[in-house]
Amino acid sequence: MALDSIFKQLQRQTEADLYRQTYRMVKGSQDKILKQAKADETSNRKKIIAREFLWFFASILLGFILAFLFFLLLAEVAPDTLINLVEYTYSLKTFFLLLFALCFVGIYVTRITVWASKSLV
Repeated sequence: MALDSIFKQLQRQTEADLYRQTYRMVKGSQDKILKQAKADETSNRKKIIAREFLWFFASILLGFILAFLFFLLLAEVAPDTLINLVEYTYSLKTFFLLLFALCFVGIYVTRITVWASKSLV
């Protein structure tokens, strides 16, 4: 009888040890996976921020170039309309800044539209 109780106690202890060992292994694996996922998420966030930063400055540059081209096109095609628009905005500088703002917003609207259409596909 005593031998049976010692064997059962030994068997229970071994099962408990195996359970603890398995639990530690699973917990360690989960921690590693979660840590890697968080590192990947942080890396992806940094990439997204960097890409948006570059798009912002590219949009400023493209907006300036497009505004200048539209200004030249308007001066060549319809100089009377250009004069009326400059008088309406009170100065040439204000008119050009308005053209620049419209081009900048247009670039961003186009970019958001392309992004939305890509994410739907």
